[in-house]
Amino acid sequence: MIEKFINELERQGLSKNTIKSYVFDIVQFYDWLKSKELDPKITEEVLTEYTIFLYTKYSENTVLRKIKSVTRYNKYLYHIGESPLVIEPNEIIKIKTNNWTMRMMSINEFVRLRQTILEGQNKRDILIFHLLYGTCCRISELINIELDDIEITDPSQGYIQFKIFKKWKIPHSYKKN
Repeated sequence: MIEKFINELERQGLSKNTIKSYVFDIVQFYDWLKSKELDPKITEEVLTEYTIFLYTKYSENTVLRKIKSVTRYNKYLYHIGESPLVIEPNEIIKIKTNNWTMRMMSINEFVRLRQTILEGQNKRDILIFHLLYGTCCRISELINIELDDIEITDPSQGYIQFKIFKKWKIPHSYKKN
């Protein structure tokens, strides 16, 4: 059946690499079905379970590509009368699993962390900590800040201001208690 699907893709003018990717993804799907001892019919439930499996191994873009390959094959099977239903890729539930759990830091943990950083007296670490805490910026945003983006507007006021983020005023000096 896959040979006929390949012929159809070639007839539609898809590149050899695209067809190769489709075939690889479909074979991988059927190998997964066989390993799970599941019925080889493509259903929403099976694709949802397969999606969960894929998210443990691949990036979201790769998962979406693999699901699209399988659903396109299913659509082909439907049009030739080999599948009872058409499943569109957007009908598959996106479930993203993480290997970590996010939690809020307690006030005591925050105070201990801040105190440890201040005691180290490393100005770079202190600035990074206060940038992340005071602005809620992402690490990627922090990494992209350049010296030209920083302006010490009035050192006596005890903060620096960012030209790119006028509302961000970050303390740069602290008195120890």
